[in-house]
Amino acid sequence: MSHTESNSGGGKIKIPEGYKTIYANGIFNASSDRDTQGNILSLTIGNKTKTHTSRFYSYSLKLNDTINEYINEVPVSYTLGNHVSGDISASVKCELTSEYLNQWKQKTFKAIIDAYEEAVAAFNEKLAQESALGIEIKGTNPGFYREFENKILRKNCISYLLDQNPSALNTYGKSNLFYTNNGGAPSFGNTEVKVNEELDNYAAFVKFMEQAFEWEIMSYNLYPYYWGSRQDWPSLYQYDESNDPLFRNFMQAGMAKVIVTVRPGFEEAVRYYMQTGQIWNGGEVPVIEDELYLSLIDELRKPEGEKLGKAWPTRVPTALTILQAQSIGLNVTKALPFNNDLSDFENPEEVPQSAEIELSEAQIGISEGDGERHIENVDIVDGYLQLNTDDEPRQTVAQISIQSIKNAIDDLV
Repeated sequence: MSHTESNSGGGKIKIPEGYKTIYANGIFNASSDRDTQGNILSLTIGNKTKTHTSRFYSYSLKLNDTINEYINEVPVSYTLGNHVSGDISASVKCELTSEYLNQWKQKTFKAIIDAYEEAVAAFNEKLAQESALGIEIKGTNPGFYREFENKILRKNCISYLLDQNPSALNTYGKSNLFYTNNGGAPSFGNTEVKVNEELDNYAAFVKFMEQAFEWEIMSYNLYPYYWGSRQDWPSLYQYDESNDPLFRNFMQAGMAKVIVTVRPGFEEAVRYYMQTGQIWNGGEVPVIEDELYLSLIDELRKPEGEKLGKAWPTRVPTALTILQAQSIGLNVTKALPFNNDLSDFENPEEVPQSAEIELSEAQIGISEGDGERHIENVDIVDGYLQLNTDDEPRQTVAQISIQSIKNAIDDLV
């Protein structure tokens, strides 16, 4: 625009997609020869215009004002009169349009919901797998839990009696007793046992540890979760994956007190090991003739316990079969359950008896030619389950109240 007496022009400012204009900033710097006629400086941005008409040698025209909401582009124009040179700088301030903002909110919300639903689906799938596993555990025989507890506590007890360094002579979990054919990766088909002195010593040590103590009858007392590591407290306290109360108590325990006895005849051998860390007689396995040898049958035989204190009644599942006197080859005088001597029980009045079963002369399994009556009907009369004969009038052979059956089932459950 240099050395021009008058001039005018315009342009456009591009607006990013999704935005609208709210404010304009512009400056028009010009110089003049101070002629007396035709002096004008004018700058327009959007719908706002700023004008100067006085004479000047140099002047800066500024426009700072709010403008209408333009999208896509905003117009800029200028007019000069009686000037020598000038320059223009123009800018606009924008903000998101409500439509674009709502679109962005919806898109962002959808992305969050999609991620949430994906995470919930993965969680529910994992929860279903764990729940199925929990149901399977809860249905396991209680004997499995007792065996599991015994093995875990046995291993922890043995760890107190040996050197836990994997390279030690007497320890567990040795991994150098095997080799692979042709040096390949270990697998079921190419792994062999190293038959050498080290294997003999290891086998002797294993046999001694398993036979010298009566692990099968050890007793233990479980202490609460707070005796375990603090970081494990939440998982210990919240464990509820089994309906077996003893196993649940075991899994929640922080520590345990274990009492295990030395097998009779192994006292001196165990004392020697505790003092020296070596198996008695240099680690040799006792021979069959030796008193310290424990045969496989003796090892598997369950030790007989000694009776302590008085008895207490215990309920076990039953098919509810009533056995009557002189029936099916049994010579009994009372229907079961029945116990003549209750003196050996702590509370004799708590011992279940068959007092509610009424006996009669009718018998089971006798031919009609002998003139005996047969049980042909099972009836429910006045709250009793009755076994009745087939003659008229019917004779009740035995009966038990429905409430007694319900109580027995509730006690079992």
